[in-house]
This record gives sequence, C-alpha cells and structure tokens, in this order.
Amino acid sequence: MQPSKNIKPAYAGVLVMKPRSCQVLLWLITLALLSGCAGVPTQEMSDARQALQAARDVGAANHAPASLDSAERLLISAEQGLGSRRYKQARQEALASKQEAVKARGIAAAVIDAKNAAVEVERAGFDAGEAGRLLSLAERAEAAGDEAEAVRLAQEARTSAEESLRQGRERQAAAERDNRTWSEQTAALLDEARTHRARMSSDHLAALGAVEQAHHNNEGKRAHDLAEKLVTELRAIPELPRMLRYVVQHGDTLWRIAAKTEVYGNPWHWPLILAANQAELDDAHDLEPGLVLQIPLLPTTEQEALAAQHALECGPWASGQRKVMDCAYLEAAGLR
Repeated sequence: MQPSKNIKPAYAGVLVMKPRSCQVLLWLITLALLSGCAGVPTQEMSDARQALQAARDVGAANHAPASLDSAERLLISAEQGLGSRRYKQARQEALASKQEAVKARGIAAAVIDAKNAAVEVERAGFDAGEAGRLLSLAERAEAAGDEAEAVRLAQEARTSAEESLRQGRERQAAAERDNRTWSEQTAALLDEARTHRARMSSDHLAALGAVEQAHHNNEGKRAHDLAEKLVTELRAIPELPRMLRYVVQHGDTLWRIAAKTEVYGNPWHWPLILAANQAELDDAHDLEPGLVLQIPLLPTTEQEALAAQHALECGPWASGQRKVMDCAYLEAAGLR
C-alpha cells in the first residue's frame, strides 16, 4: 500500500542542518568561549606585579623613582580596569606597567653597580674622578624618563670608577716600590752614620735618632733625606786620629795617662793602653820615663767595658799580684 502524497512526515517543519554547517557553528561557539576566557588579563597582571617586585628588590625606589612610580600608577589603573571589566584597558596598562618596571629595574641595577664601584674606589683611598658627576647626570636622565641615557651614563660612571681604581692601585704599587728603594738606601746611610758615632755632637746624635725613627715608621723618602743630610755633615768633619803617640813622663802611670783629656778622659780605661802596648810594657804598673806608647783613641764600647771592669778589680796603682791579673785580662779580651 502506497502512502498518500498528502501525508507529511512527523519531522516536517524541523530545521535540518547539513553536517558542514554544524561544524562551523561549533567552531564559532568554541571561539566565543575561548575569547571570553582570554578577555581577563590574568597573566598580564601577574607579570606586571612580579616585574614591580623585582624592581623594588633591587632598590628602584631609591635609584629609579620616576620609572617605578610610573609602573605603580599603571598597575593601579589596570587593577581598577580589571575590577570594572574593562579588560582591554587593563591588559594594555598591565603591559605598560611591566615595561616601566623592567625599565626601573635596569636603571637601578646600572646605578647601583656604578655606586658600588665608586664606593670601592673611595674605600681604597683614591679619587673616584668623573664617576660622581656621571652618576648625577644618570639620575637626572632617569627623572626625565630617558632610560637609555640613564643606563648609558650609569655604565660610563662604573667604567670611570673602575679605571680610577686601577690607576690608583698602580700608583700605590709604584709608591711602595719607591718607598722600598728609599728604605734600602736609608739603611746603608744609617750604617755609615753609626761609624761616626764617636765624633758626633749632641745635634748629630739627635739627628741620628730622628733618622732611625723615620726609618722605623717606613717613611722612605723623608728618612732618606734626613739620613743623607746627616751623613753629608759627618763626612765633612775632619777624621780623628786613630792612634796617639805618647811619651811617658816622670811620675806617669797608665791611670794618669788614661785620665788625660787628649787620651780618654777616664782613668778607668787604662787597660786599653796596656792592651795596645804589650810588647813595650813588661809591667803595666812600672813605667820608665821616655817610653813611647801607642794609644788607640777609638775603642769599641765592648773594649771600654772590659777595660773598666779590669781596672775596677785592680785599682789605679801597682802591686805585686797585678801583673798576673793583667795577663788574665788580656787573655779574657782575646788580646794575648
């Protein structure tokens, strides 16, 4: 039985879409959903906040305040736009805030590096030179919003400070080398000056003390100049005779001879005359008039001490046992 042509199917009047049209519709719905989700600038806001914190952490508030303030104001405006669902505006301001924060961080880092370099120069005791002036110019450029110029000037300031430090250390090393040279020359002059101690005046002795103090304090050039002046004066003093020829007079004893001003001016030094004239003196306490004695005028401090000790033990005049004691003195002094 054939159906009647006047009878319509049950689904008559229902819109039937072709498969391709369904795919297009689904794609449009998905895109709308995705666009709705992407409309909230969540990531941009987060990036801006992180960039701002990084700028604060490096000290942008002190070294790039203008750029940091701009970044903070942009972020506040972006947050307000986000709250009122003005997503496009919020996204743009969040991106601009991040850009300003990155700028602030870069400027602050460059300025801090330059200042640290300048501080190192000053701690080393050197002049930072142009670094201070360049840093001031960098801060002005930052305040004017010229990031590139601010960074350039800060980097130039750092380079200048590092160069000042290098040059300062080179000068210091050269000065230390010169000071060592002066000290070595001073040591040699001091050795020479001390050989003239026996004929130094009180002024010369004071000058010698000043040289020794300056040399001890490592004042190379000053110590050298003082030593050179002292030695020049000492060299100009006529040499004292090292030996005195003395003819024994009636009534002389070694005690009396040693006491004479032109000899030692000290009677307790008579054993020095004995030590120098052993071949002529059979008995140091029995002198024959007309005997010629050779008397050393520049004994050492040690020789004077040994002589005085022996004289103190023997006394000024002869006795039977003193010849034996004189022999013992000469042996102890290494002169017999």
